This record gives sequence, C-alpha cells and structure tokens, in this order.
Amino acid sequence: MNGAATRFPCNSATLQRDRVPPRPTGHIWRIPMFKFINTFRKDEDGAVTVDWVVLTAAVVGMAIAAYSTIETNANTLITAAGGAVAAENDF
Repeated sequence: MNGAATRFPCNSATLQRDRVPPRPTGHIWRIPMFKFINTFRKDEDGAVTVDWVVLTAAVVGMAIAAYSTIETNANTLITAAGGAVAAENDF
C-alpha cells in the first residue's frame, strides 16, 4: 500500500496544480480578438504589401504591352524584308 501511494501521488495540492483551467465563456474571450483586430488595422505592413503587388502588376502589364508591340512590329519588318528579297529575283 505504501508503494502505490508513492508511485501515484494524488493529493489535493497535486490535483490543483495539474488541473487545466476552463476555457473562458461569454465576452471575456473576445477582448483579445478585438485587441488583435485593432492592432491589425493599425499595422502598416499590409499596406506596403499591397503597394508592391500593385507595382508588380503594373510592371507585368507594361512588359506584356511592350512584348505585343515589339512582336507586331517585328512581324511587319520580317514580312517587308521577305517581300523585298522575293522582289529582287537575283538568285
């Protein structure tokens, strides 16, 4: 009997120390959420991220427009050069 008591101590002090506190109910647990939301609204990091996304989208859009213009003009130039070579008939 003495060995069982030392292997499994179960007095009231041990139970109070090892007990998990209950989850708060009602409006008490919402206070940290409001604090988180207010901190999130005041944080500037999200605005900087949006700025970088907008700038990156603008650069990609300009690259697509430049590629389209260069492709159209290159095709026109190749067609004109091919027509000029074909018109010579020196071969």
